[in-house]
Amino acid sequence: GRTEAARVCLARSLQRQEDARRRTEAAKAAADEEAASIGSDDPELATRLADGRVVGARRMTDARFSRNPGYAEAMNPFAVWLHGIYHLWTAEGTADFERARKSLETVTRLAPEDPYLAADLALATSDSAQPERESPAHSVVYMIHEVGLAPEWSEQQVTLPLIYADPRAPLVNIALPTISPRGPRAGPTQVSVEGAPATELALLADVDGIVHAEFAENYPSARNRAIASATLKAFAGYLANRSAQASSRREGDSGGRLLALATLMATNAYAVSSAHADLRNWSSLPQEVRHARLIVPSGADLRVSGGFLPGSLSCRLPPGRVILVTIRSISADTPAIIRTSILKP
Repeated sequence: GRTEAARVCLARSLQRQEDARRRTEAAKAAADEEAASIGSDDPELATRLADGRVVGARRMTDARFSRNPGYAEAMNPFAVWLHGIYHLWTAEGTADFERARKSLETVTRLAPEDPYLAADLALATSDSAQPERESPAHSVVYMIHEVGLAPEWSEQQVTLPLIYADPRAPLVNIALPTISPRGPRAGPTQVSVEGAPATELALLADVDGIVHAEFAENYPSARNRAIASATLKAFAGYLANRSAQASSRREGDSGGRLLALATLMATNAYAVSSAHADLRNWSSLPQEVRHARLIVPSGADLRVSGGFLPGSLSCRLPPGRVILVTIRSISADTPAIIRTSILKP
C-alpha cells in the first residue's frame, strides 16, 4: 500500500545489482593482482594452488551444484521481475512502461523456462500508451512461493606442506569456505481456483544457483587470502620453532628442550585455532522462488498444495485488480506463511 516507498526500494534493488556487477568485475581483476602479490612473498603459491587437495575441495563444492544454473551480470530474476510488474501496474506515464519493459525483457532472458512472463511482457511492449487491462470482474493474481532455504555454509580444512621440498617443515592448515544445498528439493507447487484445474508454478529464481554463481566468482580471492594468511602464520611458527631448537641445542639442558617443545605445541595450536573461513551469508534466503500468473474472479478462493506445504492452504483474495500472493515454506516440519498484497486496487 505504500506505493512511493515501494518505488524507491525497487529502484535501489536494481542499483544494488548493478553495484554487485561492478564489484564482481573488480574482484576478478583484484584476485589476479592479489595472487601476483602473494606469490612474490610465497614462491610456492602456484604449487599450493595446483595442489590436488585445494583443487579437489573446489570440485567437491561445484559437484553439489552441477544441476543449478548460474546467472550472469549478478542479477536476481525475482527482484528484476518484481521491479517490472510494479512499474507495469502502477505506471504514471510512458517512462514507467519503458522501465517495466526493460525489466521484463531482462527477467525473460534470465528465466527463459518460465511460461508466465510472456503475458506481462506483451502488455509492457503494447503500442498503446495505456496497455489493455483485465476485466474489472476479474483479478490478475501473481503467486509467489519461496521454498526451502539457501545453501548452508561451512569450512573445509586442507593441510599442505609449508615447504614442499623439506619433509621436516611444518604443515599449513588452510580453512576454505564451502557451500552445500540444504536437503532435497521440494516437490512441485500447484494452485487451483474454485474447482478449476490446478496450475503448476514455474521456477522464477533458483537461489541455490545464484548463491553458487556468486560463490564461484568470489572464491579465488577468498582462497588466495586463506592460503596467504595460513602460510604466513605457519612460516612465523617455523622460524620460532627453529630458534627454540637452536637455543635448546646450545644450552643442552632439559629446560631448553621443554621450551622448544612448548614453542612447537604453541605455534601448531595457534595455526590450527586461528584458521577460519569467512562464512558470513544470508542464511534465511529461500532455495528457490516459484511463480504463476492467474486471471481469476475477483474475491475468489485459492487453494495451494505441494512444495513442502502440509496438505493444502486456502486463501480468499481481497478485492483488487492486481493481487500478490506470497507463500513462504521452509520445510515440511515448519508452518507455512501466506500473505496477500494489493498491487492495483
